[in-house]
Amino acid sequence: MHEDKFPGHKFLPYLLIAPSIAVIFIFLIGPFGQSIYESFFVSTPFGTRTIYVGLRNYIRLFSSPDYLNSAVVTFKFAAFVIIIGLSISLAIAQLLNQKIRGVGFYQVALIWTYAISP
Repeated sequence: MHEDKFPGHKFLPYLLIAPSIAVIFIFLIGPFGQSIYESFFVSTPFGTRTIYVGLRNYIRLFSSPDYLNSAVVTFKFAAFVIIIGLSISLAIAQLLNQKIRGVGFYQVALIWTYAISP
């Protein structure tokens, strides 16, 4: 049977990932939860008092024509950018996959931008 040199190695992966998990909770999940909590309140102009309003903020938001228009425009723009970006990327990938003279130079030129960090 194999004897462990480090008997406490079962917890080592958890110990090594703990700082990353802590950073995620502190900088992502914590503020997200706080913003959801605060969305159920209305504050006075200087923040001296908060009033619980429940879902009224969300009802007002989703019934606003300005918000609905901006959401539609945002989704249309995102769809357009994704479709155009993927189409151009696929076309370039197909061109670079052809057996033509000088394609290696362009392959290196495109990969080089990813290899060098900004």
